[in-house]
Amino acid sequence: MSKRQFEATATREGKWWVVEVEDVGATQGRNVAEAREMAKDLVAAV
Repeated sequence: MSKRQFEATATREGKWWVVEVEDVGATQGRNVAEAREMAKDLVAAV
């Protein structure tokens, strides 16, 4: 099984980090580590 790569962009919006994953969607986290985990979960769910 080959792994796919996804490009994501994180921006700070107030107290949150918003992560937009190209061709997948968006999620957010309170800190960078949480935002990264949420982005991984988003990709896995989709």
